[in-house]
Amino acid sequence: MIHFEKVTKFFPHQKVGVSDLSFTVQKGEILVLLGRSGSGKTTALRLINRLIEPTSGNIFVGGENILDQDPIILRRHIGYAIQHIGLFPHMTVEENIGIVPKLLGWEESKIASRVEELLVMVGLEPKNFYGLFSDHLSGGQKQRIGVARALAADPPVILMDEPFGALDPIMREQLQNEFLQIQSQIHKTVVFVTHDLSEAVKIGDRIAILDKGKLMQIASPTELIQNPANSFIDEFLGKERLQLLLQAQTLEMFRSSLKPTKSHEGVKFSLTSSLMEALVAFNQSKCETLAIFEEETYLGNIHRKQILESIMTCFGQS
Repeated sequence: MIHFEKVTKFFPHQKVGVSDLSFTVQKGEILVLLGRSGSGKTTALRLINRLIEPTSGNIFVGGENILDQDPIILRRHIGYAIQHIGLFPHMTVEENIGIVPKLLGWEESKIASRVEELLVMVGLEPKNFYGLFSDHLSGGQKQRIGVARALAADPPVILMDEPFGALDPIMREQLQNEFLQIQSQIHKTVVFVTHDLSEAVKIGDRIAILDKGKLMQIASPTELIQNPANSFIDEFLGKERLQLLLQAQTLEMFRSSLKPTKSHEGVKFSLTSSLMEALVAFNQSKCETLAIFEEETYLGNIHRKQILESIMTCFGQS
């Protein structure tokens, strides 16, 4: 869906943004661009919707070279969500979400229907939020509106630049889970920038680690943790490998063994939740089972013993 072909960006005074960058983002996957400040991850993201123009190289979206397209039209077909949201303060929630569909010439009835659908999707009651302005919204609500706006025109590609970075840890984790749940329904192609290793491991189908504008490794979270490509990646990952592996593995691995019972005993959990979150839930609630749901459908229960056995099998603990 997205392909970088030897892309380089120099800023004034020959400062390197990205250098000879080549990678592909598959249709329907979340690729996380991860790195320290100045690594080039945000530069790479902004090259995709031409907020920054490359010095050399080519970028293809859906098989078309973006440099052959009108940048304004290109941006209207790519969703974009950022850390500070950027809601228009003089517009209501309804107007903010509907702005791109309006620019694309959608009928008012279609826009209204889409806004309602998206508010429900991001967990906000439409009738309570339609007419609100941004100064009446909490940080978490603003972030939800920002995600809804990025999805408004149903774009095939969504760019997200540290979208949950300004939130407190509890709200951040909640929105990460909600975003993964939404993604399991809509299967968009997502490029997600973060400097947070734990967030990258949780969010990404694959992670691309950059340093000084160069791609150091691109791999699934589990592969990255278990097989770092070089000493830089090894140092970047640090010492908490087991914790990262627990964050990388989700309850999806138990899908085939789930069988519904008559009662939904246990704490309610999603298939997208990590083994780490399951362990925390077991410790905090003192329960022996988790009730697993996919959206609103109850799939069955997972027992504490299953989680522990899985950890021992996957990670070689005894």
